[in-house]
Amino acid sequence: MEFEFDDNFKKKFFPDTKPECLQDRKGEPNPFENIYDLYKNKGSIVFKTHDMLDRFVSYLLLVDTQFKYNHKHEFYLLKSFDRYVLTRVLTFSERIG
Repeated sequence: MEFEFDDNFKKKFFPDTKPECLQDRKGEPNPFENIYDLYKNKGSIVFKTHDMLDRFVSYLLLVDTQFKYNHKHEFYLLKSFDRYVLTRVLTFSERIG
């Protein structure tokens, strides 16, 4: 599943300088810093695992705590990706067990 960024989305979540919430304040690495570094120069992300999707959404919520309300369409699209992946996992486990 691929999620493409439009220009406004990219400017907000992947600006030229790291968002303030990622700034290193205590010398401890931020677990979401690699998401910023990986996708700041790209126009989309392909979710290969459910964990990748969860980490991406967590990053978006870190940058914009009101992401769910400020970017409703993107939020619901990502939520539908999440439901799709979970449905596949549940269907696969029912076939095995």
